[in-house]
Amino acid sequence: MNRKQRLSMMEPMAKPPSIRRQCEILATNRSSYYYKPEPIKLEDLKLMRKIDELYTEQPSRGSRSIARQLRRKGIKVNRKRVHRRSVKLGDGFRYG
Repeated sequence: MNRKQRLSMMEPMAKPPSIRRQCEILATNRSSYYYKPEPIKLEDLKLMRKIDELYTEQPSRGSRSIARQLRRKGIKVNRKRVHRRSVKLGDGFRYG
């Protein structure tokens, strides 16, 4: 059973057992129960679109090359940020 399925089994308004106990029974951290993911910023979505365009244009490019291309276009970005956004896209560059 994955984490989402275990979390869906929990009842927040239930008296016995408590949230702490329910998490313990389902072998889930309480932080996972309370976690709310942050929405992706518009700026990041635009950057991810540009990364995807460059990657689709030439899939052999890595994060360094794409970062260089974006800087030439006037977008201030470093290699690590390009790499993190590409992982979110699912491109997952082979090289750093």
